[in-house]
Amino acid sequence: MTSTYQVTLTPASKDEADMRFDPLPPALIAHMQQQRAQVAALVASAFPTVPVQWPLLPSTLQRVVDAELIDHDDCDGWEALGVAFGDCLAQRVPELAWIQVTDAWGVDAVLRYGEANSIVSAVTLLIKRVEEGEAIEINHLLEALEEIIIQQALKSS
Repeated sequence: MTSTYQVTLTPASKDEADMRFDPLPPALIAHMQQQRAQVAALVASAFPTVPVQWPLLPSTLQRVVDAELIDHDDCDGWEALGVAFGDCLAQRVPELAWIQVTDAWGVDAVLRYGEANSIVSAVTLLIKRVEEGEAIEINHLLEALEEIIIQQALKSS
């Protein structure tokens, strides 16, 4: 695994201008709640002395990663951790909110900054790093994304 990587936020290209944003439908909200419960149960089981508060602390998310509690090929597990990571990021950047995006790649739950087209796919961000064998450093990712999102917001204003 490499421990050096870059985090970027890419604005939608002209081909992606057909993105449609919608509130999360009830079925997706329920699915995400199940994912949160899955991560909370994993934390409670593996670290009985760690308080399970929501959103989880970055240090708790990092402990899950470092302890390798989710198998490399457990896409559902990484997706659930991505939701927990996204909740943590949304707490740090209050203008971020979970929404459903429909675009050329399909339909997905992402974090959107206000009414801008700037989105963060927290779930995909973690899964891609696992697939590429990259290190997952939760604090680094949170800090880098927060900085990028704020820079994008300043450019837009």
